[in-house]
Amino acid sequence: MINMTVDTQLLQQAVKLLQNTPKKLNQAQRAAMARTLAHMKTRLAQLGSEKYYAKSSEIKRSISVKKGNDYGQIKSSGTRKTLADYYLSPRKQKLRRKQKQLMGAVKRNGIKSLGKAFYIPIKGRLLPYVRVGKGKWDIKSLISPAIPQILGNIEITEELSSETLKYYNQRLNHEIMRQLGVFA
Repeated sequence: MINMTVDTQLLQQAVKLLQNTPKKLNQAQRAAMARTLAHMKTRLAQLGSEKYYAKSSEIKRSISVKKGNDYGQIKSSGTRKTLADYYLSPRKQKLRRKQKQLMGAVKRNGIKSLGKAFYIPIKGRLLPYVRVGKGKWDIKSLISPAIPQILGNIEITEELSSETLKYYNQRLNHEIMRQLGVFA
């Protein structure tokens, strides 16, 4: 969850301009908050897909927005995924004596070798596994972080929090002017 503070000088100016109609000030605040939350959801999806091999549509599906009168809340929920949902190379298993070594990544700048990983076809998908013992079934699936863990990355939250405050102030100013009839 990302916390943001509101510039009180702008609110004080708005109160002076709209002191005769407090209902309009509340409408302006709610409209600015709603637009800011929608912008944050879109921007989170953009930042997540820029830095990670995650699809923007999957990120947006994991985010829920809760609007209140004076506050807004964005939450992301989801389960861990397999590495096949992010990036794996080669994508297909080919029948040859010497298999290519699997490469994988979750972050865009971190493609690495997966050592002695191999594919197992499960329900029509090739999923990466690695052997952990000597027995036939001593294997472990290669899993990766969930979307909420990706969005909780410090790089993403810092960039988003600085952008969000600026955007909220712009939207609040716009909505106040709209309530005053400047954009009519």
